[in-house]
Amino acid sequence: MDRHTLNILEFGKVIESVAGTCLTVLGHEVVTRLQPQTEHDRIVRQLDEMREMVTVLETEGDFPLGRVADIREPLLRSLLEGTFLDPKELLAIAEFLEMCQGLMKFSKISQEKYPLLEEHLSRLVSGFELVKRIRTAIDEDGEVRDNASRELHQLRGEKRAVRDSIIARLQQILAKKDPDPAWQEDVITLRNDRFVIPVRAGDLSPRDGVIQDRSSTGQTLFVEPFKVIELNNRLRQVLIDERQEVERILRSITRMVAGEADHLGENIRAVGILDSLYARARWAKRTESCIPELVDRPQFHIIKGRHPLLVIKALEAAPDLREEVVPISVELGESFTALVVTGPNTGGKTVSLKTVGLLTLMAQSGLPVPAAAGTKMGIFGAVFADIGDEQSIESSLSTFSSHVRRIRNAVEGADERSLVLLDELGAGTDPREGAALGEAIITSLTEKGARVMCTTHYTALKALSQNNPLIENAAVEFNKETLQPTYRLHLGVPGASYAIDIARRLGMPQTITEKAASLLGDQELNLTRLLAELEDTLARVRKQEEELSQRLSATGELDRELQERKTRLQDAERDFQKKALAESEKIIAETKGEIERLVKEIRETQAHKDVVKKTHQYLAQKAQETKVKIAALQDPPAPKPQTVEGPLHKGDRVWVEPFNKEGEVADIFSDQQKVKLRLGNMFYTIDEAHCRKLQSATPPRREVRPAPISYEVTSNVGPEISLRGLTGEEAREALDRYLDEALLAGWEEIRIVHGKGTGVLRQVVTDMVKTDKRIVSHRIGEWNEGDLGVTIARLKK
Repeated sequence: MDRHTLNILEFGKVIESVAGTCLTVLGHEVVTRLQPQTEHDRIVRQLDEMREMVTVLETEGDFPLGRVADIREPLLRSLLEGTFLDPKELLAIAEFLEMCQGLMKFSKISQEKYPLLEEHLSRLVSGFELVKRIRTAIDEDGEVRDNASRELHQLRGEKRAVRDSIIARLQQILAKKDPDPAWQEDVITLRNDRFVIPVRAGDLSPRDGVIQDRSSTGQTLFVEPFKVIELNNRLRQVLIDERQEVERILRSITRMVAGEADHLGENIRAVGILDSLYARARWAKRTESCIPELVDRPQFHIIKGRHPLLVIKALEAAPDLREEVVPISVELGESFTALVVTGPNTGGKTVSLKTVGLLTLMAQSGLPVPAAAGTKMGIFGAVFADIGDEQSIESSLSTFSSHVRRIRNAVEGADERSLVLLDELGAGTDPREGAALGEAIITSLTEKGARVMCTTHYTALKALSQNNPLIENAAVEFNKETLQPTYRLHLGVPGASYAIDIARRLGMPQTITEKAASLLGDQELNLTRLLAELEDTLARVRKQEEELSQRLSATGELDRELQERKTRLQDAERDFQKKALAESEKIIAETKGEIERLVKEIRETQAHKDVVKKTHQYLAQKAQETKVKIAALQDPPAPKPQTVEGPLHKGDRVWVEPFNKEGEVADIFSDQQKVKLRLGNMFYTIDEAHCRKLQSATPPRREVRPAPISYEVTSNVGPEISLRGLTGEEAREALDRYLDEALLAGWEEIRIVHGKGTGVLRQVVTDMVKTDKRIVSHRIGEWNEGDLGVTIARLKK
């Protein structure tokens, strides 16, 4: 890629932003080395790897990568003969390997889901024995532990004992001295690695000991008494032995590090790549970027693309200001190969040009692009850009000359796989000559098959699309009422410059603006008015398209909801059928057993008429019960009728939430807040809170059925409910019903699966669990519990 293009488009700043998201120096270096590629398979590989990492963040919640030190320099030194690493360096190596072990655990549970990431994860080596040895020998503060070896344990024990003996003797010596209120320095201290006591210079006696040091004033001498010289000598020898033993331990561990150097090198390379992918995925999430679809042709179709540096600037200023970056949608290379962008100054033409260039470079570098899903980016063999004022006094180049030099390089180097970006084409010289030169440049580049996007104010260039189907116009939008640019880009129409209108808004005297308008001439004025009217018409059409799109979206959402309801009804029907079949099999089994018993009894009693009569009665009753049960199972659940607030009384018709059916209050147990209900031919005792009084109190016609049987409500409901696919209201009702059933079942902790999606269901669940008195506490799931897609709630006992 042309180095000047990378600089003028500020590609390096985007790389710096992404690299700043890395957790390790290794990943930072991988990102900073990213450059636009031209090999299709290589770019696809990078984008697919990044796509897998984005999926990890969305579904797994996190990736087990953390901040660790760069261990490359200590690793290289470990290979030098006779050297040893200090404890903190060894500790850094252990921490690095422990992170690698965490990545390997992640690999075991997700290797089938992320095959491209697995290729990097599979290269990792745990270094378990090395980590164990380092952790055994070195503590968290980077100090060698006493139990790192038996010899070191003995030496440090002896060191403490000798030191204690020295201090005890010195304290005895100090205690025997005559107290002197003017002397406040009787403190045991170290000089030349030997324990000493302070003595006033005038009080020193040859019998006191050996002078090891004196104070800066010379008034205090630091004396090693003769009584501790032997002990100090012993302590010095123990310290030497200790230091040698520590070095021996560190050399031993360093040799282990050197033995794992190849494996550690592989780990370093793998972690660097994984961290770079993790950083790119996190940057994509932060900037709401997408991974573009790559096409192996020199073209692009950008949907709602935003300039990445403007996005970063908005995020750094305030996260809620990101909407200030106005997106553009633009395409080039499929139905036309040149795009001429026109419109007012400060309207966003140059930003659009830079956005296209940067997004192209980013996609070919394996980076996410700040655009909407569905964006397609092609592969360009070269990108040439001539943007901004590049006047050079040192090179004696004017603005026009510098433009010409850059454009010449583009014209000479461009081919059918090149993208050429030209800002203010033909500017800096006579307008007529500049327009002619601009037309010739566009025509030449188009004939060579290059993709061209340029900005201009020249009317002649706006008309090129009329005679050449490979050239298309685009305009940056301008609000004529406020005389302010909107920064939106629209394809298919040229734009007016509005120079006189903008000058008038900025306070130019009216006499001058009116004179300027009169000098334009009727033809130019008519063209300007025509462009303005065309922009107004297109604005109305776009508004109508937007309204139609919203209606189509709402219709699509309604259709989706209806399809979901249809699916749920079909599932419910299948469940009813399964339940009916299971109940029938149960009835058959029970009846068969009872008939066999009765047959046996008939044989034993030799067909006594009372037994035969009893058998006939049982069979009749069983047949009637079977008819009632099968009819109940075949009927779909009744829709929930209208209910009213108020106390319950005997005989009231109620809606019973756990059964999703109507029932009748047979009795009320006020002291227990329970009611006895008749549901069909059964009696149930249930919490009064599960019943809703119906508006219509007229009881349905009862059929004559066998004698009722009473049951206490029990539940086999599980500790999890899934609300995915439901509307907000459906989810609220389902969760409310489930909480009652879960309480009845005795669950103390439940798992509410609402998914991530748009966040609507999560908000519904959050609002309910915050205020529902049945819930004691709640929290979002951990990364291995479902993360943001799950809420864990504890119920009242």
